[in-house]
Amino acid sequence: VRHSVTDRVPIPRTFVAYRTAPFGTTEFDSIQVAATVLGGGRGSRLYKSLVLDQQLLQPSESVIDSWPFIGGATLTIADLPAREGVEIERLEEAYHAEVGRIADGVSEDEIARAKALITSQWLHHMASVDGRADTFNEYATLLGDPGLVNEALPAILRVTAEGVQKVVADVMRPDNRIVLTFLPESDEQEAAA
Repeated sequence: VRHSVTDRVPIPRTFVAYRTAPFGTTEFDSIQVAATVLGGGRGSRLYKSLVLDQQLLQPSESVIDSWPFIGGATLTIADLPAREGVEIERLEEAYHAEVGRIADGVSEDEIARAKALITSQWLHHMASVDGRADTFNEYATLLGDPGLVNEALPAILRVTAEGVQKVVADVMRPDNRIVLTFLPESDEQEAAA
């Protein structure tokens, strides 16, 4: 499914969303690691390729994230704001090419880096009272057991490179994605509004 919206936005921006395994499953943990390998921070594949090498994507600390909802539905969403002057189609094509390269393999260094980033973020979030309350509430609401918080980080740390490759092949495929693109209004459209 693909949809474009022309509106008062400063730059073209595409969101690519995938239906993902439910929160609390091994597949969800694997997509979290995959999202970090692909789009987590300046050492990620998308940052190196699309921001630094090809200069297509606006710099961002996180390009892909997952959003769990009540009832088991989960979306993994890539946020792709184009650099000024970049054709949004070119950025989207480069994004899909980089996602496709996961099939060629994921290095143990990439997995270790992703796990270290996730661990750091988890510990930082759990260090505050608000963070702990939010996390316990999430596990109570979505899984019915706030005690499962204790299993979350160990589950992430069990994810393997093979698990990442499999989940990307299963989830980040063309027939499982929705693409929503926002395009800036032309000068004539803005004048008429």
